[in-house]
Amino acid sequence: MKAGEDTKTVVYARVSSQGQNPDLQNQREAIKIFCAQADDHVDEWIEEIGSGLNDQRKHFNRLMQEIELGQVKRLVIAHKDQLVRFGFEWFAAFCEQHHIRNE
Repeated sequence: MKAGEDTKTVVYARVSSQGQNPDLQNQREAIKIFCAQADDHVDEWIEEIGSGLNDQRKHFNRLMQEIELGQVKRLVIAHKDQLVRFGFEWFAAFCEQHHIRNE
C-alpha cells in the first residue's frame, strides 16, 4: 500500500496532562518553524492530552488507522516519545511499511 496523491501531511503533538499545555504550545511552535523551513504544508494538526502509555488515545488510534488505510503521506512529531512512550521503533517500522515519511 502506497501513499497516494490525495494523502496528507499530519502533525501529532501530545502531552500527558492539562498542566503541560505550555509544552504542547512549544511543540506546536517548533513544528511550525520546522515545516516552514522545509517549505512543507501541514494538512492536519492533531493535539492530544493523555499518557503515552495509554493505547486507547482517540486521536492516536485514528491516526494509526489512517496510516493503515494509506491516507497519510507524512507524519511530523516534535519528539518520538510524544507518539509513544515505549516501542517507537515498531511505529517507525509501521510507518515505513506504509511508505510514510516520519520526521
